[in-house]
Amino acid sequence: MDISRAPQKKPLLKRYWPAFAGAGAIASVLLITQSFGNASYVADADGIVLGEVRHGDFAVQVRGVGTLVPKNIQWL
Repeated sequence: MDISRAPQKKPLLKRYWPAFAGAGAIASVLLITQSFGNASYVADADGIVLGEVRHGDFAVQVRGVGTLVPKNIQWL
């Protein structure tokens, strides 16, 4: 006579790994969005300076010993 054995259940991680991966992805997205804060910046009208663009030379004269190297390069 054969002995019937109940099928063993898979471990919890193997059964629900898509749910754990989805929850981890959602948690990481929420953490990243909360760390950036509110990205819609609002400026007061008094703090904004408006002007016209004028054509002309922009000359900067610097004297010193050594080589002048900028810390940050910003392209406009």
